[in-house]
Amino acid sequence: MKKTDTLDYGVYKSAIKGKDGEALYHVRSRVIQKTVKFEVFCDDIEKNTSATKSDVKGVMEAIVSESAQLLASNNRVHLLGLGYFTLKISLRDKKFVGDPKNIRSDDVYVSGMDFLPEKSFVNKCVREGQKFQLVVKDFNPAPSESTLRKKLSGYFSENAFITVKLFADLFEISLKRARTMLADLSTGDSARLLVKTVGRLQHFYPVGKSI
Repeated sequence: MKKTDTLDYGVYKSAIKGKDGEALYHVRSRVIQKTVKFEVFCDDIEKNTSATKSDVKGVMEAIVSESAQLLASNNRVHLLGLGYFTLKISLRDKKFVGDPKNIRSDDVYVSGMDFLPEKSFVNKCVREGQKFQLVVKDFNPAPSESTLRKKLSGYFSENAFITVKLFADLFEISLKRARTMLADLSTGDSARLLVKTVGRLQHFYPVGKSI
């Protein structure tokens, strides 16, 4: 797998204003447009260690299976050298309630996963003398139609649905603009996305095979 010597970043306009009302800007890492598939991951490990692809797949399947069982049994899972995993619990269809007596067990569901990386793992991701490269200096513009189709097609080739946050990250736009665009894409006779509410989140699914 090809590796680069720089970390990409973008400059973005913040929704927060300065003390005198002036615009403020911040940086964040550029969202990687290509997901490295597990096969590539296994190939690299096979080339650099004595483990075969079958070894890696077998160990990974065992780790995933065991971690899932432990997490579902109220445990926090620590993968040495990587970090800590815990299940995230939320209220279904609501964020807060006025009286805790109104919370029933049926209102609770697993909404996701929290991951806390080990400091040593974070340090391994940063090379000595790390260089950074500005690749985005675009303050929340709407993506072009061709960019929209290309990125969504690539995303949905590997994922079943997309959320507002994931959409914002994919196109490097604000959450507000992401919500507006997703609303446009999921309404009308020519809607390209189907929206379903899961807990407090909206999941957007492609209509048919094309975007």
